[in-house]
Amino acid sequence: MATANETRGEISLSLEGVDYILRPSFEAISAFEAETGFGLLALTGQAEEATMTLDTMASIVTHCIRAHGDATGDQMLKSVNKPKIAALIMGSDGGMLGAIIRVRLLLVMAATGGFTASGEPKAAGSNGKTPVAS
Repeated sequence: MATANETRGEISLSLEGVDYILRPSFEAISAFEAETGFGLLALTGQAEEATMTLDTMASIVTHCIRAHGDATGDQMLKSVNKPKIAALIMGSDGGMLGAIIRVRLLLVMAATGGFTASGEPKAAGSNGKTPVAS
């Protein structure tokens, strides 16, 4: 079983007893921004304020699961669909509230910078530390 690589900004999200790895790749972020009509920072604010719709949350989760599928070559994960993910979110323990906590963490990690467009940690700066926006 694969585990989330937090140095890549990945997190796991349990939906109806199955742990899915969400990978916020550049492609995933671009896709869910285009689909929702909101930028990463606006979506982070929605997650923080718990004003995000189920459709928006499902879009973020779907694209990030697909990104993990792309990275691992897992055809099943590459083909997940948003209606199924929305149903899984609603049917899981904690429902939307449980999922929004994890999605918020994912978005905050993606928005803070510390990762390249492909999801790899940025190279250490001249002070030997990985640059992270504050």
